[in-house]
Amino acid sequence: MIKLAGKTVSDGIGFGKAFVIKNADLSQKKEFQGEETELESLKNAIDKTNLQLEAIYKKAKKELGEEDALIIDVQKTMLYDPEFISQIENEIKGKKAASEAVQTVGENMASIFQAMDDEYMKARSTDIKDISDRITKNILGIETDYNMKEDSIVFGHEITPGDTLSLDTTKIKGIVSKIGSNTSHSAILARNLGVPCIINVDELDIEKITQGEEIALDGGTQYVYFNPTPQIKKALKKLAFELAQKHELLLKLKDVPA
Repeated sequence: MIKLAGKTVSDGIGFGKAFVIKNADLSQKKEFQGEETELESLKNAIDKTNLQLEAIYKKAKKELGEEDALIIDVQKTMLYDPEFISQIENEIKGKKAASEAVQTVGENMASIFQAMDDEYMKARSTDIKDISDRITKNILGIETDYNMKEDSIVFGHEITPGDTLSLDTTKIKGIVSKIGSNTSHSAILARNLGVPCIINVDELDIEKITQGEEIALDGGTQYVYFNPTPQIKKALKKLAFELAQKHELLLKLKDVPA
């Protein structure tokens, strides 16, 4: 058994199989094919990204409600931001391939938000990076595997709202990421889904996680257990039962006058 520590941003106990979202290699260089061709490639990728976000938005609205779906609606707005688009176009006019131009602008804008003092604004850097990565994947023809077949704990370097909402949310039993923030949209989604979420697991090596291995999360102690022992599973199941009973009691009291 391996036990790693992180920071809890959504409490609870979770059990499931490891499902790993691995970062695609977006650094691959493409030769500049001419300004007109690259601008057309950019336009097509943005339009395709918009359709993907629209599908995720509709899915989120149906499964989770309007409030959670609005997270994706915010990203759709960012997708067609004039400043964002014009900066990418300027990079292309400077003889950069569309994929490289999107990554350059995305990283620059994300770093500006990351440097802000306000925690909420700082967390928006993840949304910008998510948008630029989606566009780049569509330019390069890279697909991400979201086919989760069983109850799972989702792992990633940094889980985005698009990642979470692209999965079968009924099968998400926990989320673990190497980096993240308490004010990120992914943390908010985890809390709304009622699943534990542990971020900033410094010792987490995404490449060494085996898809399908057994995982347990304890939001209280902020530990991630890989192939937990029978004793650990028994203790956590007992705690999960007690937390569920407490939750049921609170639900009965929520409409009682103070």
